[in-house]
Amino acid sequence: MEELYELRTYIETGKYQEALLLLDEMEEMSRDDKINRISIFYASALDSAALEALGGRYTTEEISAMIDRSEIIGGALQQMQPVESPN
Repeated sequence: MEELYELRTYIETGKYQEALLLLDEMEEMSRDDKINRISIFYASALDSAALEALGGRYTTEEISAMIDRSEIIGGALQQMQPVESPN
């Protein structure tokens, strides 16, 4: 919430460059939070896959070696991008 107060102050005082820089920082923080959440979900999904889908025949490490983590995270991030509305 401190960032929102700071953003409002920048806008009210005409410090638009500072406001834009702060928005960029807030956007990056939001992206990092999404990546962290995806990573946590990814690890949990690997555990579940090892126990449920594959009947415990493979370890989490073996399943991890079979899939491309960066591709999955990249695809998830792409799905979270805002959809532009047609004009």
